Amino acid sequence: MTLSTYLLETKIELRCQEGFNSFKYVILQMIKLHLHLLKKASLLYIKRNISQTKSIMALTKFEYVKSFEIENKLEPLHWVVLSVYCVEHKEFLKQNNVKNGSEIIFRQIMSSVCSEVMEEEKEIALGYAYSNIVHFILKRDTYLFKRREYKLLSNIISRYSSAFIRNWRNFAETPLCKIPTFNGEINLLPQDQCLRDFVTIEQRKCHFINLEETTLRNLVNIAKLSSTEALEKVKNTNEGQKNELLFSLCNINYNNEPVEAKKGAIFLRNSNDCANFIKNEFWESYFPLTQKTEKNFKYDYLSSFKRKNHILPHTFLVVRIDGKGFSKFSATHKFEKPNDRRSLNLMNHAAITVMKKFPIIKLSYGQSDEY
Repeated sequence: MTLSTYLLETKIELRCQEGFNSFKYVILQMIKLHLHLLKKASLLYIKRNISQTKSIMALTKFEYVKSFEIENKLEPLHWVVLSVYCVEHKEFLKQNNVKNGSEIIFRQIMSSVCSEVMEEEKEIALGYAYSNIVHFILKRDTYLFKRREYKLLSNIISRYSSAFIRNWRNFAETPLCKIPTFNGEINLLPQDQCLRDFVTIEQRKCHFINLEETTLRNLVNIAKLSSTEALEKVKNTNEGQKNELLFSLCNINYNNEPVEAKKGAIFLRNSNDCANFIKNEFWESYFPLTQKTEKNFKYDYLSSFKRKNHILPHTFLVVRIDGKGFSKFSATHKFEKPNDRRSLNLMNHAAITVMKKFPIIKLSYGQSDEY
């Protein structure tokens, strides 16, 4: 297995520091803390141990730094819907020279990745994917990562992105030249009815997006219209009119399109399916809920459950990236602990790449398996 096919998954923690006049003072304090910990551990076999690190830190004057770590714990007994989406996925496919059946290839990769992530993370009860987005529904009573929002987001997104890159060559004919960017968000749903309404409206979005993309693609490929002419044809048309355009100009019956394209892919613990969230059958036979639910046609209220956290202004923001499964990663690539040159070069190259991508980052510092 090569480095390009086995990517180190990362987890990200955010720390917010306020009340100091000097940015340099804060960073120097954190660097001193790391150097102090390294000095304490220099005579021992270096192994990441949370309790050991905490006990060492407790003996230092730098312990107060940990108090600024943002936990953002999610409320208990709520459905956690963690959504991951590829940023500008059409541009991403174009940059990687994927032309014929690009959406089909993208769906195939997404399906494979979703199955892989759910296999690794048992706390995910249900997955739903369409277009460039996938929703992972975690168990209502999950205590994964102590329900800390940033840890949940960073870990799941990291697993998803690394699995996506590993699976690329299994489906795409062209090499991966441009690395995708993934973003994520969390919706916290208090009741079973909210969960049913959420995935139902997402499945409706899937249908409308796919219908429009199918119409535009075939107006260009079959009806031989230009992209501009196709866009003008489809502009301001409803569902029925799009179906008529497909049938009259392209001789295509939308009902015969692949079910997964129209309804999205549903991932369950015991099977993958393309069921209909709107119908009672799914909730009675495939994913029974504790509370009684019913068909609903009012979904506007769901927007209020989206998490909207903002970091306080005029504060220094420290983003910590910590290697997850670092021992396994090191063993796979035969890194020599604690200071393998290849491992250090890999970390430094990644840091430089990130700093070039985000000029707002003013300083980075790395040691061991974290930056």
